[in-house]
Amino acid sequence: MTAIRWRLLITACVIAIAAFLIVKSNKNNVCTTFEDYYSDRDKNPNCYYNPDHELEVPDIARRHGYPIEIYNVTTSDGYILTVFRIPHGRLSNKTSKKPLFLQHGITLNAGSFLIIGKKSLGFMLADAGYDVWLGNFRGSRYSNNHTHLDHRSESYWNFSFHENGVFDLDAQINLISTVTRRKIIYVGFSMGTTAAYIYFSTYPDQDKLKFFVGLAPVTYVEDVWVMKVLLRPWTLVAGFVQRLTHGRMYPRPFMPFYLYKLICFPYPFQIKMCQMIDMLIMGLNYEENDPETLPVSLLYNSDAVSVNTFWHFYQLVHANKFQYFDYGESGNLEKYNRSTPPLYDLSKVNVENHLFYAENDKLAPVKNVKRLFGDLPKTHIHKFYQVKDERFNHIDFVSGKNADRLVYRPVINLLNAIKEAENP
Repeated sequence: MTAIRWRLLITACVIAIAAFLIVKSNKNNVCTTFEDYYSDRDKNPNCYYNPDHELEVPDIARRHGYPIEIYNVTTSDGYILTVFRIPHGRLSNKTSKKPLFLQHGITLNAGSFLIIGKKSLGFMLADAGYDVWLGNFRGSRYSNNHTHLDHRSESYWNFSFHENGVFDLDAQINLISTVTRRKIIYVGFSMGTTAAYIYFSTYPDQDKLKFFVGLAPVTYVEDVWVMKVLLRPWTLVAGFVQRLTHGRMYPRPFMPFYLYKLICFPYPFQIKMCQMIDMLIMGLNYEENDPETLPVSLLYNSDAVSVNTFWHFYQLVHANKFQYFDYGESGNLEKYNRSTPPLYDLSKVNVENHLFYAENDKLAPVKNVKRLFGDLPKTHIHKFYQVKDERFNHIDFVSGKNADRLVYRPVINLLNAIKEAENP
């Protein structure tokens, strides 16, 4: 019986590989409808070639008609980060006096704000008159250098989102402040908000930020069922994964362009198959799939992340608290001079917060966002906004077909309203 099963498995694998090999190669990689993908895309007038998935962020910006500047900054612990700047929109040639900082989420990089064409948040903000700065966390595609550590070494990857908040944000925000000499609007998505609250907790006297906008904010994760299910066996496999990967997961040079292209393309049923895991994790919503940008966002929205980042999230699930990394009792005594890790003190947040959440977001569910909102100090006015589509999910904030209408335009309207209130 076992031999028969093995033969069936091998036969299925051979058939699957053969199916991939005999698929006709098309130059055109996107179409205006999902049905058009099943045609000969090189002859179909509804299909065309979108080079963005193979371009670097500066090239994507230039291709769409935007100026781009590149800065490097070194954190106090030696990580060399790249920060991109779009100083103004397409119809202007003068640098805006309103600096705005965008910080990406987990397994992403700055490109996640530029990959859905003219409807991308980064481009819309630049056209709305903002000086847009795009950050990159350590270990991501654009920030994988160090003053003395090899980025392939386990020592390099010994960090979690704690270091993202304490070191990466501090260095990037200081850079923007030094260059612009103005207060900064911070807009973060997902783990870009997690790191932000760590930054606020660590630097309660910071005076460089004007206010904070959180898209799908993540601090408390006790109501995130997928984290409970998927991370439950983490203690059993974390050590093995650490040794196998040297602390790095989802290394971009291999994951998207080789594995994704092999498994997830060229047909929509393959794309949806590959999306299934994402949908289970982030919320089911195929309606927000845009046939013209989905292949690009699927390929681009995958970047390296440290094993310790997942380990830290597991600890938050287990503790039901927003706390520092847990090194174990002896490690905590050495690190914190106490047996348990301290909490991130949200009462130290010293800027106005505006939080956007979605009803169908499984990684930042409404209950958790409201808990975060309730813990913010009353010394500032804070507001939260629900996306007006009950199907909208977590990843839709950066790649949804209607993200421009449902999130980006409301964010820009909010920013403009605050500006008008300050300058009546």
